[in-house]
Amino acid sequence: MLKFLIAFKKIIPGFIFSILCQFVSVQAEAAVVTFTPRLSLEEEYTSNFFLTNDHEEYDFTTIVSPGFTTQLQGRTGSVSLNYDPAYHYNSDHTDYNSWAHHAGISGTQQATRNTAIHFTNSFLHTSEPTDTHSILSAVNEPSTTTQTSGSRPIPSFDSGATSVSNSSSTPVFDSSGNQRNQITNRDVSQRRSRETYYTNSANLSMNHQFGANDKIRIDYTYGILENNDPEIDDNQSHSPSVLLSYWLVPNQWRVEAEGTYIRGIYDGLSDDFNNWKGEFEVFKQLNRHMEGLVRYDHSSMLFDGDTDETHREEDFQIYNPSIGIRYVSQEDTHIQLSVGYYIQDRKISEDDSGFIVSCDLEKTWIFRQASIQLTGLSGYDLAYLDAENLGFRLYYGGGINAQYRFSRLFNAYFFSTYQWDDYPSDDSTAEEDREDHNLQYGLGCSWQALSWLSTRIQGSSRLLKSNLHENDFIDNRVLLGITLSPSQPYRY
Repeated sequence: MLKFLIAFKKIIPGFIFSILCQFVSVQAEAAVVTFTPRLSLEEEYTSNFFLTNDHEEYDFTTIVSPGFTTQLQGRTGSVSLNYDPAYHYNSDHTDYNSWAHHAGISGTQQATRNTAIHFTNSFLHTSEPTDTHSILSAVNEPSTTTQTSGSRPIPSFDSGATSVSNSSSTPVFDSSGNQRNQITNRDVSQRRSRETYYTNSANLSMNHQFGANDKIRIDYTYGILENNDPEIDDNQSHSPSVLLSYWLVPNQWRVEAEGTYIRGIYDGLSDDFNNWKGEFEVFKQLNRHMEGLVRYDHSSMLFDGDTDETHREEDFQIYNPSIGIRYVSQEDTHIQLSVGYYIQDRKISEDDSGFIVSCDLEKTWIFRQASIQLTGLSGYDLAYLDAENLGFRLYYGGGINAQYRFSRLFNAYFFSTYQWDDYPSDDSTAEEDREDHNLQYGLGCSWQALSWLSTRIQGSSRLLKSNLHENDFIDNRVLLGITLSPSQPYRY
């Protein structure tokens, strides 16, 4: 607990800053305060407690988690705070009993009719390597493990779902068993250590509309990762960015330009770095729902350390022209698909290049008693701010979430995701690139026994298959949980 308090002390200024920002939105106006408490008790069986490829050890874990969500809603702004501590008690591996803390704050202020200010801060403190507890429900929370910043402004004909590219999400369920995707503080690379770590990501952004459909966004993200495991480097990052969306010819031609800078600072052997990225896109509106696009991305990665033939981290440039389409339905469909060619121009070692398909898609079918959601994501990013610091990554993945409502109080659901990650090696002595195949699937059901009591049972499996066979593992889990929470929040 003392280590948690020391870690949390570093986060306090961010929380104070966020509260001060939101105070402006509610002072001198009538505000509504809502408060929703909750208490959950879960029993989970895991077949591979240490996520090893052999000598698997199972355990039963009891998880007790009180929590709450409170919201302050004003005339021109709002702020929401949630906190869920959880104690993990392991039946066999009692040395790893620990507390986990999940907290988030988010808010918005409509400064003027055309200008909005948004703030989010998410905090996770845990020793669970696969902890996927939801921090914030905002689907465009920035990820600290990738080098792009949030979703783009939506064109005038699009009022549908925003892009969630470059974010990690997992299927979760509310107290009534309704399925939704939420963002998590989750490493891109595979964490196996059960040493305590914490992450914090704070983002402040301003969106301004200066024309009928022309927009500009300016934001700043600050990220922290600290680990008790001495083999994992701690880091922090600063990332300002600006994005402009402008219609050259209304409802015909649109351009978007984005610039992002990331300063990565390590407390360990890894070299600090400066990453500059620029993107320029031209869109041609083909009909009410579809656009054609031509895009060019350029990224420059510069490390502070001296680079020589024996040094692993070397400077490089990435060039990536592409062409594609973007389709958005106001109801249930979002598709952005492009095909391009990338070149990773390394300073010393041999360059890497190839064709790449970048996609960001979501399609939902809603029936009388069922719903099905398909998602897909592919592209490249730079994974330098997580547990393994593996660098340039190509990824392709997809998922399905399905739900069937047998009655108003009883739901069944199924989910599955698959992702292939390729890390092109910059080491001339390496026999081949690292490739990981990550498959997760599960099914379960939820029952709203009483208006304030819900239950859930779920079985799931996760399989990681890599060409580095020491990374392979299979983990099967069964979870039984109950949640106590009022059906309606308390209002003040």
